[in-house]
Parts: sequence; C-alpha cells; structure tokens
Amino acid sequence: RAISQPGDRIRQTAWVLSVLLLLDSSLWAADYAQAMPLQAIRRIVPGWLFLPLSTVTAASMLMLASFSLIIAGRWRSLAVFVLLAGVFTSLPRTASSHIPADESVERFASVVISPSYQVVRDNGVWILRDREAIQSMRSLALPPETRLQASSHLEALTNVLDQDRSTRWSSERGFQTGDEWLLIELPEARPVRGIALRAERFYTDYPRGLAIEISKACDSASAEFQAVARHPSWLGAIRYTDAGFPYYLPSHQVEVVFPESVSARCIRVLQIAQDRHYDWSVDSVELLIEGER
Repeated sequence: RAISQPGDRIRQTAWVLSVLLLLDSSLWAADYAQAMPLQAIRRIVPGWLFLPLSTVTAASMLMLASFSLIIAGRWRSLAVFVLLAGVFTSLPRTASSHIPADESVERFASVVISPSYQVVRDNGVWILRDREAIQSMRSLALPPETRLQASSHLEALTNVLDQDRSTRWSSERGFQTGDEWLLIELPEARPVRGIALRAERFYTDYPRGLAIEISKACDSASAEFQAVARHPSWLGAIRYTDAGFPYYLPSHQVEVVFPESVSARCIRVLQIAQDRHYDWSVDSVELLIEGER
C-alpha cells in the first residue's frame, strides 16, 4: 500500500477546508446555510475565534496551498500565489471596532479576549456595559390602537395585531430586495429599549438585514426619524451565558436592542439586505422595555 506523502496530506486537508468554506457560503439558501459546519460551530461556541470563521478557513487554505507548492518545488507558482495573496490582503478594510477609547479595558478584558469578541465587535461594547439592564428587559404586545403601514401587502397588516401566531404579514414577493419596510405608529410616545419581530412558524422568513429608526411624531410634516440600530447582516438575538459572555441565538430570533432607551411614538423597521429565496414575514411585534421581568 502506497505511503501517503506530506504533500498529499496537505492537499487532502486543503480540500476539506475548501468544502467547509463552500458549505458556509451565502450561495446556499438561508435555512440550509444555518446548518452548515462553520455557521453551526459559530453558534454553538459563540464567536469561537477573534476572526470570522470564513476568514480563518480562507487563511488556513492559503497557508496549506503555500506548503504544498514548496514541497512540490513549484517556486514560480508559489511566487505568483504569494503575490496574489499579498494584493488581496492589502485591499482596504472597513474599520469595525466599536469599542470607545475611554472605556475601561480591564473591566471587559475577560469578555473581549474571549470567544465572544465577534459578538462585541458586531454590536458594540454597550452590550457588555448594559448586560443587567438588557437581561431584565420585558416584552409588551403592541396596543390594539396601534396603526401599521408597510411597503407592500397592506391588507395583511391586521395579522400583526390579531395575537394569532398562525397568521402573518409578509412582503409577498418570494424574496427580499432590501427596500422593504414596516412602520409602527403607537397611540402615544413611550420609552422603548428595543423591538422584537416574531415569525415563529415562518422561521426562514427573518429579515436578512435590519435598520431601526424612531420618531416622537408620526405625521409626515413633523416626523424626524433618528437611527437607533443598524445590522447589515442579521445574525440573531443576543443572550448571555451565566458568566456574562454574549452569544447569538439562531437568525430567526429577531430581537433588536438599542444602545439606550429612547422615547418613540413611530418606529420604522427597514429590511436592508437581500435574499433570493424567502419573504420577510412578521406574525407579531413586541416592544422591549427596561424593568424587572
């Protein structure tokens, strides 16, 4: 039986990593992508590493490919490969750190230097600072007097207020284009710390990206909307371990928490991402407010 050479083992490992990266690709429909290996590990072990898993996998593939070329003595190919990798890694990146310079590093060091770093980087250090307040939040159903508007399918908006989880409002397109919206007009302004969009029976129809804007007035003449949350890629509601480490729930759990409590009468929910396979559906909306459960 032939003895496996080091180059063969490297190539085999590279193929495995390639398959894992492909299975975690956004080319897959959302309900399948959530169960793919890299995404599953990311949810089971929050963040897992300081970098996104796809980045780590791609970097591992680059290193293994380089070793394979060295062992094979293909120096010209290696030189071209290193040149291309250098060009790719030198491309400008958007700064993603949300940790203010005046925060106490020591206070949050055990969380920031941990598998939860990814969650903190995505949302901001306030999810650590306000952990107790966030954990004590309670949800309130929309008052019956609430008025709703939407980008489409207006006749189904009553389903959001009927307290029946088997009915829903949806964009009725069969896909998400990034221009869908839902406007919630409360009977009066009130303090709100977040908003929950439920669609439990339609778990594949969660918004792929979200932005939330609020206003103290609702008429078009005096309404001045203020952005309070923006998630270009929605990953799921945030929960905490007993030790205080944040992690993501599955993506269909849509609870958007604001950095601070705000007074709002009008809440505009914008769906800002795209999906070729699924609608955006909502069967009920709840307000998240601070206070003991």
